[in-house]
Formats: sequence, structure tokens, C-alpha cells
Amino acid sequence: MIEQDEGMAYAFDGKLIDVNGQSVVIDCRIKPPLVAGDMARIELSVPVASMPVPHIQNPCKLYGQLTQDIFEIKIDIIWYRFMPQMYSGRMPIKLTYAGYLHLIKYFKKQERSILSLPIKKSIKFFLNKIAFFDDGLLLFELSNTSGCSKDIFVIDIPDFSKVRFLREWAFLPAENSSNVIVKSGFCAVIYPDNENSLTIEKYLSRLEDALIIMSVFSRQRITVLGWEVNDEDHQEQVWKDPLEPTTTRYVPYEPNDYLVEKKYFESLMAIATKAFDVLNKTKKDILKHISVGLSPFIEMQDAARFLLMFHALEACSSIAPEILNDPKLSEQDMSLISILEASKKGASNGISSRIDGFIKMVSKPSLKIKLELVLKELNVTSYDLWPISGTEKLPGIKEIRNKIAHNGTKNINNQGLAVATWHLGVLLERLFLALLKIPMAQTSVSPSRLCREEWYNSGYVLEQRKTVILANGKK
Repeated sequence: MIEQDEGMAYAFDGKLIDVNGQSVVIDCRIKPPLVAGDMARIELSVPVASMPVPHIQNPCKLYGQLTQDIFEIKIDIIWYRFMPQMYSGRMPIKLTYAGYLHLIKYFKKQERSILSLPIKKSIKFFLNKIAFFDDGLLLFELSNTSGCSKDIFVIDIPDFSKVRFLREWAFLPAENSSNVIVKSGFCAVIYPDNENSLTIEKYLSRLEDALIIMSVFSRQRITVLGWEVNDEDHQEQVWKDPLEPTTTRYVPYEPNDYLVEKKYFESLMAIATKAFDVLNKTKKDILKHISVGLSPFIEMQDAARFLLMFHALEACSSIAPEILNDPKLSEQDMSLISILEASKKGASNGISSRIDGFIKMVSKPSLKIKLELVLKELNVTSYDLWPISGTEKLPGIKEIRNKIAHNGTKNINNQGLAVATWHLGVLLERLFLALLKIPMAQTSVSPSRLCREEWYNSGYVLEQRKTVILANGKK
């Protein structure tokens, strides 16, 4: 039986089923998140009546259902680290992980009418906390009759028509106090067309494509934490990783330093999502790679983030246009191949394999040349940034990457690395915009906007290039 107590907490007898089908009836108390970003509370314990507990092997799943079959709670994946085996007293099951938490409530048509619940199907996707969406408004007017939510943006996304991005509030009484606790979270709401309705997985995939772009525009990774489906006969909530919902960090050093200003956000998102929709898989994968490099899921130090972004830059070389063969170059290549082939005589198998690797690289354009071709093809401005390739005395982005990859950061100046990382980020953002045909002039990476940045000054960059790689390893 399921009972609701303390507002949104549910106490019920559940069945814990292990990977082999072995099961045990347990006491459950689950308090789902009130808003996106809130943590769930899941308390499971073994009653005396279920002792001794059979051997329950990870991973498990949990299921609970009301007698009248109108409410279900289930968790797809549960991993525990302690299962009590005592014969007296009720001991908690210590959990290490809980996967998808499902809460499903079924309605009859008359119940919908009595409760004044919306009949038009809607899907709400819960999002993580986002600095770009936070306008500093913690509360709203209590006299506001529109409810505990506020529209932030409305965006056109292919297959979705209009998508509303909202901020929601939840109020609950504080324990042993007359005060009220206020929580808020962000979500995206769509109203599917019944004639062309897609699966949840398809809607989620389309939204996540848009979030790839939004994460770059807002300079913070935006991800889906779960969803809620409202239909004529049921309401279902699903929460991903309810015990530890994903949190991400706003990347820039300065507050409110976004790639796109809020006043241009809706119009540029409409352009970008349409452009993304018609790209081939290779270019979509590159955009995803750049997005993760610019807005990672986890907090990183400069060196790790630099390598992640450089990896994304390398991926861009796959769309470089082909170079027409130069007869003189081909003649030199053939001569070099002959020399390499001759050097294999008498060499061991291991050395011969390495020489074969060198032969395969002959006549292939370098990474520097490929990236320069991509920048030229997409008309990406890069003359004003830290160059991709340089010299021993004036290293480029590639030389810094090689030094970190082979020796770590012991010979890298921290300030120089921070400046190089910033420049690499600007270059990737310009590439991202060019692939989506977004005008750079309407963003914060245009030269006219960057001229106020100290790290953008060419003289300052030159000084950092001279000292970014240290000869003696002293910082």
C-alpha cells in the first residue's frame, strides 16, 4: 500500500527484485524532487517479517503499487552496499546508486474534470540550474494568479514548434518553524501534436540537440534531469539519478559573460536549430564535440580543459577540403618513400612497422594545414588570436598541447596557459558559430567586443607566448 505523508513523500510496501529475479518485500519511503535540480530522498529498510533476507544480488529494481492500481512508483536500477541480515529491529538498506525514478498516476475522465487538470498532452523536461536563465528573481508576486512559474524564453525547435522555457517555484513549510522554504528550478515544456506524436526518446533527442547549442550560447552545460508527461489518462514523472542530479558550472571568470546576449537569444537559437537540423552527421558530431569542450559536464583545471578543447579542434580537421596534388610535392614524396622503404632492409619487425607508419603519413597535409583550410573555408576570423602553430620561442596552441600531453604542466606557466585556453575557447566558439551560420557580430567573440579584454591585446599575448613554456620548469 502507498500512503502520502509530509506533502510529497510516499510511504509504501515495495518489492525489491535483484538481477536474478530473487525478491524481498521491503518498507519504502520516497520523497521525489519538488523542482528540477532538487535531490530525492529514498529510504529503504527490511521489516522483521522479511527476515532472513534472501541473497539479493546487484543491480536491483524496485516496484510499488497502490491497491486500487492508480499509482505506481518504481526505480529501474538500484545498487546497494549493505543489506541488513539481523532478526530484530528495522535496518536501512544503504544505497550507492539509484537510476531512473518513475512516479505514475492514472486518472479517470471524471477525476480530470473534478481536479481541473489539463487534458491537452504536454511534456515537461527538467533542466539543471543555469546561470543564463537566472535573472536574479528569487520569488514572484504571491498575488500572481498564473501559478508558481514564469516564462523565460520561447524557442522554435524543429519537430517541436514552440518550446517554452520556464522557471518554477515550490513552497514547503520548514520543520519546527513557521517559515517557508522556497525552491526553484528550470524546465522546458512542449505540447505535442497528436497527429505527429513522437516517442519520449525522440523528443528527448531533439531537445538535447538544441541544448548542445544553448550550452555554448550560455557558456554552461545544460542537461536534462528528467521529464513529466501529462496525458488524458495518466501523469508520469521520471527523474534521472535522483539521489545526485547533475550540476554544472558556469565557465567564464566574469559574471554575465555569455556568448549571446539575452535580447538576441531567441532569434539566434531559431536560426541555429534550423541550421543544425540540416547538417550531415559529421558536422553534427563536430558541433557536439566543440560544445562539450567549451561547456564540460564537470569542473576542470585549465590544463585538462585545454586538452579537451584541443581535441575538439582536432576533430574539425575531418571536414578540411581536399588539397590538389602539387607535382613537385609528389616527386619529393616519392623520393622520401623510396628512402624510407630502403631503410626497412635488415630492420626488426617492430622498426619496420613504425617505418610503415611514417610512409602512410607522407604526402598527407599536417594538422596545421588542415585546420587553416577549415578556417578559410568557413571564413572564420583567427588572425587576432593565439596562433594554432608557432615556433620553439613563440609556441602556438599545438606546441602547448604537445608539451602538456608529454610532460604535464611542470614546464607550463600558469598565466600563459590560462590566456592560451581563453584564446582557444574563442576560436572554437567562432568555429561553432560559422558552422551554424550565426553572424559573429551579434556575439561576444567579435573583435569589436573583445577589444576591451586585456587577454585579447596582441602585445600582452606576445609576452605570454614568450614565457608560456618554461625551460627550467620553474613557475
